[in-house]
Amino acid sequence: MILTKYEHACFTVEKDGKLLVVDPGDYTSDFIPTDNIVAVFVTHEHGDHAGHELIKAIAEISPGIILIGHSDVLETILLDVKKLAVASGQNMDIAPFSLEFFGGEHLQSLPTSPIFPNLGVLIDETISYSGDSFAEPSKSPKALILPVSGSWMKLSMAYEYFMKLQPTIVVPAHDRILSESGKAQADKHIPTWTTDFEYTYTRANPGIEF
Repeated sequence: MILTKYEHACFTVEKDGKLLVVDPGDYTSDFIPTDNIVAVFVTHEHGDHAGHELIKAIAEISPGIILIGHSDVLETILLDVKKLAVASGQNMDIAPFSLEFFGGEHLQSLPTSPIFPNLGVLIDETISYSGDSFAEPSKSPKALILPVSGSWMKLSMAYEYFMKLQPTIVVPAHDRILSESGKAQADKHIPTWTTDFEYTYTRANPGIEF
């Protein structure tokens, strides 16, 4: 299994020659669709996670894809692709991947901000990503895709989440909104967050193999 991280929130998992794509959004310009994609999972409806043009491009190359997400999110994506609505607590297999969905709500930027559905995903009980939230999966993952910036969070929240889950691999996400200096700060500090357990911090591009 190979985990590859792309710009902002997008990443892929490759297994048995098949590819799962997560959050291919408008802020992702370095992901090139391939013809081995079996599914696309979208955590929530915001354009930096659900890029309609990029999803369309994926479907043109891999026309048999299944687009997975919360029912409210899928309704916003007006593309002619197969769609599968899921809910928090649900488990399913999209061969060759095992998926478990968790969470439910996007964190608010302001007390007056609308609350959007947001689902996280645990892939093969190994890779966890919570979208724009710090919802917890049912078990601590080996690899954590960790949000490190956003109007809805502060870095101390990411730290607390990381310390609670204690992953062995940490991959930063949701960071195209940062300058290069801002990304460098994450790269400098996250590897020094704790000595309580061993972990590796990586941007996972090129991909890392499990």
